[in-house]
Amino acid sequence: MAPSKPIPRPMTVLLRPLPEGETGPPRLTVCINRRPENGISVSCAARGSEALLEALKREVASRGLALEIDTIRCLGLCEKGPNVRLAPGNNWFTGCQAEDAPALLDAALDHFNRPRSP
Repeated sequence: MAPSKPIPRPMTVLLRPLPEGETGPPRLTVCINRRPENGISVSCAARGSEALLEALKREVASRGLALEIDTIRCLGLCEKGPNVRLAPGNNWFTGCQAEDAPALLDAALDHFNRPRSP
């Protein structure tokens, strides 16, 4: 069995302006797709997304945040994973690990306290 491809480090953050009039709660979607380790395909779960999901849940609970966390089987950015999407606004965190959970939440919360797009 070939070794897994390296995880992109450090975490990359892409935050876009929030849509005008958006009032919905922030929502994180964590990819938990696991593909067979065959040296050809990579997957977020094989790179640690399940541990990231648990770390995010613990951090949200410890902060008492009203932030929804969902899972999905694929966000389509496998080579950059583990991946997390922040909605609304099509925002992305790629190459995330469990230890990134506090910084990821800080960036997400800071983003939602910014002015909305015109």
